[in-house]
Amino acid sequence: MQAEILRRRVFPSKPTLVQGILGYIARAGGEGRPLRQTRPVDAVLRSANSMTRH
Repeated sequence: MQAEILRRRVFPSKPTLVQGILGYIARAGGEGRPLRQTRPVDAVLRSANSMTRH
């Protein structure tokens, strides 16, 4: 939700933009989750190759 607020907000100056971005990072910094790979690498590569026809 914070990303949407940051995206839609109007920033009248560069310092307020920087303050908004740094505030977002400070709030969202603890909410991160590690990326979990659910498919084998070979399956992902086969799928990507079939889509790009390489």
